[in-house]
Amino acid sequence: VEVCNNGIDDNGDCQVDEGCTEICDNGIDDDGNSLTDCADPQCTASPLCSEICDNGIDDNANSLVDCYDPICDPFPACQCHDPVADSDGDGDVDMIDFAGWQRCHIVAAAFSQACICFDQDRDGDVDELDLTRLINCANGPSVPADPGCD
Repeated sequence: VEVCNNGIDDNGDCQVDEGCTEICDNGIDDDGNSLTDCADPQCTASPLCSEICDNGIDDNANSLVDCYDPICDPFPACQCHDPVADSDGDGDVDMIDFAGWQRCHIVAAAFSQACICFDQDRDGDVDELDLTRLINCANGPSVPADPGCD
């Protein structure tokens, strides 16, 4: 008979703690499937595994961190200005916004909250595709933005 949560193959079938239920907040692989806590499918619906949208951690183990997780879209820090390329929210896409894109591109910091809006295709990096979108949105007193900039 298998005794749950002891880390031992009690019944000699070369499996440890099989058939046990995962406890979602104890840091142990309770059910013996090599997945612990929120990484275990048994815990995906657990409130203990909800995404915290501003801590830089993939809390719900879906491989999406903070603002990259659609569940965080309503979170204020994950909302971008309109147009998205207007990172400082002053109503135009200008050299200040381009400088912000450069910082995020050079240091490859797309997963930081400060860079989330520059990674417009949400592919995990701030690259030339995102620059193209920023350029399409560039505007000013005598330079209207491309109508399809977002």
